[in-house]
Amino acid sequence: MGLFDKKNCSICEAKTNMLTNRKLADGNLCVNCTKQLSPFAEGRKNQTVAEIQDHLAYREANKAEVASFNPTREFGEGGQFLGLGDTAHVYIDDDKKAFILTRSKKWREQNPDVIKFSQIKDCTYSVDQRSAITQGASTKTSEREYDTFLKVSVDSPYFEVAKLQINDGPTSSHIDSDQVEYTRLAQDIKDALMAEAM
Repeated sequence: MGLFDKKNCSICEAKTNMLTNRKLADGNLCVNCTKQLSPFAEGRKNQTVAEIQDHLAYREANKAEVASFNPTREFGEGGQFLGLGDTAHVYIDDDKKAFILTRSKKWREQNPDVIKFSQIKDCTYSVDQRSAITQGASTKTSEREYDTFLKVSVDSPYFEVAKLQINDGPTSSHIDSDQVEYTRLAQDIKDALMAEAM
């Protein structure tokens, strides 16, 4: 078979091509089926068709969990974030003993993974830095930018880490007031989740 030959998705039988085909260990996956996988899932290329089918069955069952999910606590609301787009939120349902991580305002439509407190193995956050070059009219300046990530290690057959970027855009200083708020928020979320995990 040639490089440009069309293949069929091993899940839904849809035709795929070089641009829309995603390889599996023993088959192929179309873009639409790929979009239904958990955003936290990794290592798709090493997974079998059977494993992907099991994952998609889990994601279908997750829709019922989302439908019955009713937040009793929320992190990330109000003026914590300055961007105009969707912002990071952690919603907790104390009655369901579960939480979700999302960047979507329309999170019920996005089918976020509902993670039980009992699945939490650890929760950490990190502040990642990088150098950013700004080109001026006659000079280049370099400054450090920071991103804050929340990482929840979970006991799940479908993903090991649920990761969420807390800030909605890089902050330019480690002691910038926005960065302080992002770090404080990440610590508050960590404390809340680890208290439930205990």
